[in-house]
Order: sequence, then C-alpha cells, then structure tokens
Amino acid sequence: MTMFETEADSVTVQGCSVRYFRLGRAGSPPVMLVHGGGAHAGWWTAVAPLLAKRYDVVVPELSGHGDSGHREQYSAEIWVAELAEIAARVGWVTFDLVGHSMGGKVGVFLATHRPDVLDRLVMVDSAFRRPGEAWDPGDKPRSRHKVYPTLEDALARFRLRPGATSAEAGLLRLVARNALTEVAGGWAWKFDPRARQRITNEALHEELPQIRCRIGMVHGEQSPLVGAETLDYVQNRLARPLPRVPVAGAYHHVPLDKPESCSAAIEELLDSL
Repeated sequence: MTMFETEADSVTVQGCSVRYFRLGRAGSPPVMLVHGGGAHAGWWTAVAPLLAKRYDVVVPELSGHGDSGHREQYSAEIWVAELAEIAARVGWVTFDLVGHSMGGKVGVFLATHRPDVLDRLVMVDSAFRRPGEAWDPGDKPRSRHKVYPTLEDALARFRLRPGATSAEAGLLRLVARNALTEVAGGWAWKFDPRARQRITNEALHEELPQIRCRIGMVHGEQSPLVGAETLDYVQNRLARPLPRVPVAGAYHHVPLDKPESCSAAIEELLDSL
C-alpha cells in the first residue's frame, strides 16, 4: 500500500539514513511537510498531492519514524540537521516548512538554528505548553513496542493520539499499514519509542521569541490541544501577531481529518504570510 505516486529517496545524516518523498515540479515554490511525533510521511498522503499542484513538495520522515533509520539519541537539533540536508540535496536554497504537531516544533528550532534556509513556518495544530505544565502521563516514551501476531491484529490496535478524528476509515487504514513492519514473531510499529517527547516546554519557551521568519498556525476547530489559550501563549512569546486559520470539522490530526480544507488553509496562510 503506497503513500505517494513517487519513489522515496534518502540522505545520510550523522550516520543515519533519512527517507523523503518529492512531489510537484522542481522550480515551483518549495514547501517541506513534516509529520508529528510517532507518525510518518503518510500523515500527508492526502494533502501533499493537492499542494504539489502549486508547490515543489518534499515530505521527509524524521529519524526514528517511518522507514528512516533509528538513533541512540534524538534531539530537535538532529532533526533540524536532517531537514537542512534534505533541502540541500534537492537543491533548495531556502524553503517554507509546514509542520504538523511535533513537526511544527521542529520547525521552531529550524527557524532559530538555521534562519538562513527558512522563509516561512506554518505550524499545524502544534500544541505548546508553558514551562512546568505536565504532558499526558500516558504519552511517556517506552523502551520497545508490543509485537502483534498478525498484521490484522496490529491494524486493529492502531489509534491516533489524541483519539478524536473525522478521518475516513480507508485513509486511517493506509496510514496504519505504513506505520507497521514485520518483525520476528509478528508485526510492530516502525517508530522508535525513544524518539518521543524529545522537545521540552522549557526549550520551546526560550526558542519562540528568537524566531524572525514569518510564522502562522493552522489548527483544528475542534482540536483538544490547540485552543485560544495556546494560540495566545505562542503569540505573546513571539511578541507579534500570530496569523491563524481554523479548519472546520477537524480535530488534532488536521491533515487526516480534512485533507482538502487543510491544504486550502495552508495555501491561504502561506499567501497571507
């Protein structure tokens, strides 16, 4: 079950293979779509082809996710290096980044650590918490995944986090299938549990005021993670207006819940920025 009508390519960054897909036409405005934590490129399966009609689109899989390699340690800085290397490989001098959830937070670090390569940053339902605010205790990193005896057993256990979604069942099954790999004794999730929660509230709190590029937020109108309080907090840390576009009928996983509306919101925000 393929995610895109194009073959994947890869680069090696600090000894780790990092996979990416490229859609659209070279020479069109460059846009990189970055998935969230524990996810993979397939979160953009229904959105990337829509954006590729207008943009030169690259969809990476950060190390520890999808079919990219695993590391002993993960950090925002390592992921920034991966994105910059992919951009250089495809010949981009500067580009726009659209990041869902954790992908938007990686974009914050790209904006502060590599401002020379980033033009605009669009975060898609990226949840920011103030220093000291606890994460969901059920979302703590684990050392390894459970192995399911059959593919169907594993598919039946697939859950989005948070779970509320309006995504079509067929799209969710495609995403789930591409999140699984066959291992000894059955099937397990591809992502490395050690890659979870590598970016702290405290670090983001310090990084946000340093952003100089144009920045905005697309968010699910019904998202349990990104509401008025979160948006105001980010805007206050930026010390400037935060353009925002809500997506009706979407929860946290906006690219899966409402792909066409998500694509339109991204274009609207990029144009306004």
